[in-house]
This record gives sequence, structure tokens and C-alpha cells, in this order.
Amino acid sequence: AGTFSNNKKGGDMEEVALMNEEGFHALMRKLFPNEADITTDEITDMFTEGVSMQRAKVFKELEELWTPFKNGEGVPFWHNTWTNKTQWTQPYDPANFQPHDID
Repeated sequence: AGTFSNNKKGGDMEEVALMNEEGFHALMRKLFPNEADITTDEITDMFTEGVSMQRAKVFKELEELWTPFKNGEGVPFWHNTWTNKTQWTQPYDPANFQPHDID
């Protein structure tokens, strides 16, 4: 677990809390110590849904950030709209994207 600040596209700073599944389970057990209130499987499902929602958000932002083009020979390259730089390697794999894969 941890936090970091993100200044996206020159806008307001955004404080982001990072938590792994183990930490999420520990937090939920402090909030709901009685297993009858919420089961371990329900906590896991909540965590999985949250990760899925965040993955979709990050993927959408990556699609907005990186614009694909082709040069005169048809070779693809990508333009980063935030830094205004280009690169020849694909910054992420849309089919198998994982947050830690970001170049």
C-alpha cells in the first residue's frame, strides 16, 4: 500500500491510494470483523471488480494519450499527446495490457 500524486495533463494534483489485495482484505476485516456481515469471497469479488474498473479507466486514458500513426512506408509509430513525443515501439499491448507493462 502507498500513495502518490498524479498531475495529469497539467491539471489539478490527484492523490491516489494504492492497495494490494491482502491490504484490502485487512481493511475490510477491520471494517467488518464479523464474517456474517461480509464473506471473504465477497471481499475478493469487490477487490477484483475494483481492479477491473481501474484497468478499464487506465486503458481508456492510454488510448487517449497514445495516438497511432503510420509513416510513408506504412510502418506504425505512436505519438504521445502529453509529451508531444513519438516512438516506434507500441507503448502497451491492447490485447494483454497490465498496468505494470506501461513503457
